Amino acid sequence: MTMIGKSVSDIRDQLGIPYTDDHGQRRLLHSFRHSVVTTALSAWVTNIAHLQQVIGHEKTGTGITRRYLHTFPLSSVCYVIDGLDWS
Repeated sequence: MTMIGKSVSDIRDQLGIPYTDDHGQRRLLHSFRHSVVTTALSAWVTNIAHLQQVIGHEKTGTGITRRYLHTFPLSSVCYVIDGLDWS
């Protein structure tokens, strides 16, 4: 993950995108993850378990139930990313 984050930071710098946004927030790969979660939950995702799986937080905070959970097939969760406006 460190190498991916570094690559994204290098691309940001090459494109001349400032390190911080208008609110002083750092523009890092992890920040993108926060933006995806906020946007998805505010717009089209109603199944939090689907979102958790997509961002890598699946099966957390569920106590003993997590041992009975399975992952969802990609076809069930792809709408989480497909719903983003990439423009």
